[in-house]
Order: sequence, then C-alpha cells, then structure tokens
Amino acid sequence: MAEVTIAQAVMALCCHQGIYKLYNDYYHGSHRPVLSSTKWRNAFGSRFRGFRDNLCPSVVDAVADRLQLTGFDLEDMAEESGPRSEKRPPESDAAMRIWRRNRMDRNAGHVHLEALRTGDAYVLAWPDIRNEARIFPQRADEIAVYYSEEDPQVIEWAAKGWFERDEIDPSKKRFRLVLYYADRIEKYITRETVEETPKDRAAYIENPGEGEAWPLANPYGIVPVFHFANNACTGDGGVSELKEIIPLQDGLNKAMCDLLVALEFVSLPQRYIIGIEPEVDEETGEPKQPYKPGVDTLWMLSGGRTPDQPTSAGQFPQADLTHHMNAISEFRAEIARVSGTPLHYMMLLGGAPPSGEALKTLEARLIKKVLDRQISFGNSWEDVMSFCLLIQGQADVKFNTTWTDPAPKSELEHAQTVQVKETIGISTEQALIELDYTAEQIAEMMAAKQAEAQQQFDQQMALMQARPAGPPRTGGAPQNAG
Repeated sequence: MAEVTIAQAVMALCCHQGIYKLYNDYYHGSHRPVLSSTKWRNAFGSRFRGFRDNLCPSVVDAVADRLQLTGFDLEDMAEESGPRSEKRPPESDAAMRIWRRNRMDRNAGHVHLEALRTGDAYVLAWPDIRNEARIFPQRADEIAVYYSEEDPQVIEWAAKGWFERDEIDPSKKRFRLVLYYADRIEKYITRETVEETPKDRAAYIENPGEGEAWPLANPYGIVPVFHFANNACTGDGGVSELKEIIPLQDGLNKAMCDLLVALEFVSLPQRYIIGIEPEVDEETGEPKQPYKPGVDTLWMLSGGRTPDQPTSAGQFPQADLTHHMNAISEFRAEIARVSGTPLHYMMLLGGAPPSGEALKTLEARLIKKVLDRQISFGNSWEDVMSFCLLIQGQADVKFNTTWTDPAPKSELEHAQTVQVKETIGISTEQALIELDYTAEQIAEMMAAKQAEAQQQFDQQMALMQARPAGPPRTGGAPQNAG
C-alpha cells in the first residue's frame, strides 16, 4: 500500500483547485471580460461588465436533471429479473432506509451536479455515534484521491483539506488535513494560523477527535472516500462538461457585447453636414459642435457658402445588425453541437412543438450521455451503499442502481403501452413500476386495491345471506292415465 507524505497530499489537493474555480465561476455566470479593444473597454466596460448570455448551466443541467436514482436491486436479482424487479429483498430496503435517512434524494442531485460541473465529485461514508451509516457529500476542491497502480479501480489513499477559523482569533485561520487509508485515518492541523496551505510536515500537529485514538483505526479495509468521475477512464480524474464550452461561451459573450455596442451607436442615426464652416474654440483650437443632437431638437441651415457649393445635410443609412445576430446564433449552435445538448435548449425553434418521437430523435445524443453517466455514477453509488451496509454489519452485499428512463415520452402513449403489456400477462405491480410509481406508492395502491376487493366480496356474501329462500315447489307425481 502506498504511503503519502503531507507534501504530496497538499500538492494533490492544490493542483485542481484553480480549474475547479474556473468551472464553478462560469457555471454561476462569473465570466472573463470579452471587450478586447482598450477604447471599447474604456467606453463600455463598466456598462457591460455584468452582461452575460450564460449557457453553461444549460449544458450541465440538461444531463443533471435526468439523473434520477430510484433505488437499489441486489446484483444477482437484477441479472435474473431485470433492473426493475417486483421483489423487494431486505438488503434493498435497508439500503433505501439509509438513503432516505441521509436525505440522499436531494443530496445525490448535488453530487451529480458537482461531478458534471467540475469533472469530479466525492462522497465520504462513516458511522455516527449510534453506529449508523452516514453519507457526507464533499466539495471537489477539498478532496484528492490516489488510485492503485496495480488495480486502477481501487483508491489507495484519499486526502481532505480545508481552512477553519481559529478558536482564539476568529479573524485568522488554521488548515486541517485528514488522510484516509484502508486501515487507518490520520488527522492533522497546523500549529499556527496560516494564510496559505503549508507543505512542510513540521507545520502540522496530530489532531485526533475527542476520545479518539491516533491514528483512528479503519476496521472496514476500504478507503471510505468514493469518487464520482465524469466522462473519465478508470483510475483517472473526471472531465467537466464545460471544458470545451468555455471558449465558445467567451465567443458568444463577445458577439453579444458587439451587438450591444452596435445598438448603442445606431440608436440615434449618425448625421452629417456638408458646406458649413464650424467655429473654432479659441482655447483648445478644436472645432465647436455646431448642433446638439437629440430627438427634441431641430437643425436649421440658413444657406450655403456659395451658390456653387450649397450647404446640405444628410443621414447615414441604418446599420445592418444581421451579421451580429447570425454570429450569436452560430455560437449557440456550436455550443449545442460540441456539448451534445439539443438545440432547442439553446434557442427558440420555429414551428409546432415536436412530438414525443421527434423529441427522442432530437435528444438521442443527450440520452446516450445520460445513460453513460447512469452507469459510471451508478457504480460509485453501488460501492457507497455496499460500504454503508458493511458499517451496519452486512458484508458482501452487491447492488445494481435503478434510474428513471431519461428518454422523453408522451404520458398517454406510455400509459397505453403499459396497458397493452398488462393485457398480455404482466402483473399490475409491474405495470405500476413501469409507470414510474415509487415502491411506497405501489404498496399503498396494492393494499387499497386488496381492501376494495375484500369489501366487494364481503358485500356480495352479505347480499347472498340476506336473500330470502324461494317458494316451495308444489304438486306431486303425475297421475296414471288408466
């Protein structure tokens, strides 16, 4: 097992923080200035500094919004009966109790968003004081992991580092560092308050928690940090969805600012006068402005200087902004092409709204990307939940994650398809599963249906028992004729 020095851990933590900050800034709309000319920056920099046509959230959210995890099936059961099994084994129920207890129906979305935005996301799992599994989503810029050279799927060590306020002087900070191994956890803190992250071992002291040994034993044999790497090869760091989009976003912002500058200059048409001799300012030697432009002013000319050269006034033709609008549309289309985001996410398209089948065609590339992320993120969630059950005493439990279908669909068409399946033999419970009802909703509906059927049966039996007996049959045997 590889051992890590504090200097190596700090370097691993710091090497990605700059690029993570860039991705987060662009997602939240803090972009680099795009007015390249000094003259334009001086004239319009303060006015257009906050203007952005930010498409970065659309690129990231288009994928994140469709990553809806619905549950966990046992690995063997998923192989036998498919990913949406009607059976609910106790291990799956235990996993979902841990999931809900940790509010992962909300926090999982934050993890997916972080991974798509920065390229990496991390989750830490550890027991609480009641020995129940806790799941802690982490900030990507506070975590670093190192994969084994022999098995790139195994994390050999992980580090977490962050600044916290000093207890004595809250205006100053100390740096805390935690190293996670498969057999132990080492906690450090700087001796003194610091402004930057120190790399020297002498700057740190051991910092066990209250009542903890140092180092803290890890009895589970697994590094309790789990990596969600976006679009990455095994054992590598993730790649942000914004990596190739940021230069195009800068170009789009530049095109938008050029349009605004052009609109500033053509909002009042530029006029000219020929054949007039302007007065000269005696102090500056510059010609004086003979007329003051404005919508409420009138320019008057008394006549030309000579009969052969009369004074005339005119107006420049209106500026054509079509090329600015075309450039903006081209940048939007290029962002959609590079990212695989459907074009109707980036700009309004004319015509009637597309049908469900047309949307599937338009969003085919996005759907494939979502399915890929479901596999990679799902593997990480499976490891997290298996570790959580290990904490609670259930070893060697392997899961398969289940997700909602990312493909767009018409609710009516989908319901009709499920109805056809039900007529050819699938159970009502499986039909409800395919209609995306949760396990709790299905259990309530099935119980209500059973209760209604029992009530109808009881009513029929009561009616049968209350019905009076029919009149006795009369007449005896037929008499003989002779």
